[in-house]
Amino acid sequence: MTGIVIIAAGESRRLGQPKQLVLWKSIPLIRHVARVALEASLGPVTVVLGAVDEECRSALQGLPVRVVRNPDWASGMGGSIAMGVTSLMESKLSDIIVMLCDQPLISADHLRNLEEESRRTGYGIVATRSAGVNGPPVLFPSSFFVQLRTLRGNQGARSLLHAAPLLSWVPCPAAACDLDTPGDLLELRQREAV
Repeated sequence: MTGIVIIAAGESRRLGQPKQLVLWKSIPLIRHVARVALEASLGPVTVVLGAVDEECRSALQGLPVRVVRNPDWASGMGGSIAMGVTSLMESKLSDIIVMLCDQPLISADHLRNLEEESRRTGYGIVATRSAGVNGPPVLFPSSFFVQLRTLRGNQGARSLLHAAPLLSWVPCPAAACDLDTPGDLLELRQREAV
């Protein structure tokens, strides 16, 4: 079984508004991403919150996800990943997918493809490849859980990707579309209108 951790703890300084609450297809982005994770039907889903905790909890109401708050969210993504992975340790998981709340074009099919690639190759980490770069969502097998639980600061899990002796990837051009700036939001709105 594969758990999914959605990182949604940041304050979205560059965007100027909480990206978690930006409407995408008429619902808050955090709810959309959580629904995609649930639709993949891989295992339990945890959402890690921080800066806009209460509003995000409201947006997630009624969804069968575990919500945890990282009180030290401002120190960076590493601690949020560690908290999310730790929250899933009571489940008997073979893998965990770490995904971000600001990639609205990621599909449930893509999440399932990450798991299928892991089973097919037997490799350790399976990343998403977009524009020649490996990044999130990323599947980590249980052999990386201890390392994920000790992450801190802004580094996130990128160091694990770079150090992985065996790394596979699944192409997903849609992963390049993330929401960090007002320009990104405008581009996503234009895509949504098409």
